[in-house]
Parts: sequence; C-alpha cells; structure tokens
Amino acid sequence: MISIAERKRRHKQLAYAMGSCEMEGCIFTDETKKLYERYANGELSLKELGNEIDKTLPKK
Repeated sequence: MISIAERKRRHKQLAYAMGSCEMEGCIFTDETKKLYERYANGELSLKELGNEIDKTLPKK
C-alpha cells in the first residue's frame, strides 16, 4: 500500500512521461496504460511493472 501523496506523485510522473513520449510518436496500448495505472496505484513495484511491460513486447 502506498500513501496518497505517493500515488499522486506517480500519476503526475506517468502523465508527464507518457505525454512526452506521445509527442515523439509513441503509442500506448490499453494493456500498457492499465499496467501503468496499476503501478501508479501501488499495485505493482517499478520492477514488477518492467517485468510486465517486457511480457507485452514482441519476441525477437
């Protein structure tokens, strides 16, 4: 469980990062947005978020 302040901080940072990336042409899938939301709400750690994002990437 994370504090309300931490949750707000994470939401703000994600909004900034996603907006910046979208300006460069990145497109976020609904699945990715849901994962980011889970991270912002404290359901996933940053490491867990990275692991989950990795699972969504195409295999080489």
